[in-house]
Amino acid sequence: MNGSQTVQFLADTCANILSDAFALAGTRPSTTWVVDTLASGPEPSGDAVFWARSLDTDPSARIVIGATLPVCQAISDRLESDEDGETAANRSVGFFRQVLADLSEITDSLPGGPLRWRTGSRVEDPGDLSIRFSLEIRYPDQTIAPLWLGCTSSFLSVIHQVLQREGTGPAESAASEERRFDMLLDVEMPITVSFGKTNLPLRDVMKLSVGSIVELNRRPVEPVDVIINNCVVARGEVVVVDGSYGLRVLEIIGQNERVPTR
Repeated sequence: MNGSQTVQFLADTCANILSDAFALAGTRPSTTWVVDTLASGPEPSGDAVFWARSLDTDPSARIVIGATLPVCQAISDRLESDEDGETAANRSVGFFRQVLADLSEITDSLPGGPLRWRTGSRVEDPGDLSIRFSLEIRYPDQTIAPLWLGCTSSFLSVIHQVLQREGTGPAESAASEERRFDMLLDVEMPITVSFGKTNLPLRDVMKLSVGSIVELNRRPVEPVDVIINNCVVARGEVVVVDGSYGLRVLEIIGQNERVPTR
């Protein structure tokens, strides 16, 4: 594997991590990246935030990810969070931290790994980097860009050595990606079955009492929605299984047809 393949491996891996992360919040976007030369590429402005991690064996081997505050706001708007009062910058920093944590898991799973990583930290200045990528997150209705990903030459050299150590090629890269996906298979996701919904004026809500009937926007013969992570993923009919309600799936909603419930 040559130097350009190492660069492509690093950028493709991070782009896939970003796509997976946003997909958990609802809809999977497409991701693209280009290499920015530090001489000609646009410099991040002073209102940007970054998360940096380095290797314990070589502190100069550092990788940084970040974005300007407007891009952080766009990221924050796409992510789900229950933290009241959390700023877009802080939420994005947490997102950047998770991206690099996922990257460390992938590199550690390679035949040439694992690497010893230091705890990351938030930085205001990305510092001296030898290479930088500009990543773009594309939705049908929105483009989030640019996210900056950069690393020092020593970090790139370590990744190159890891890939070369066991001759990691496309097959091994695919295997590591599959292992990463397998790590998520035991993650439990709450599933909600929606029989319908409606809107009521506050005055009618105040009149509700025991025995009141609220009419929903769904007829009895229509299938109910199966909702995961605030997104309708399937439809089905209600059945009874051993005295409890169950659901027979009638339709799987394609990724491009999914509509967020809020």
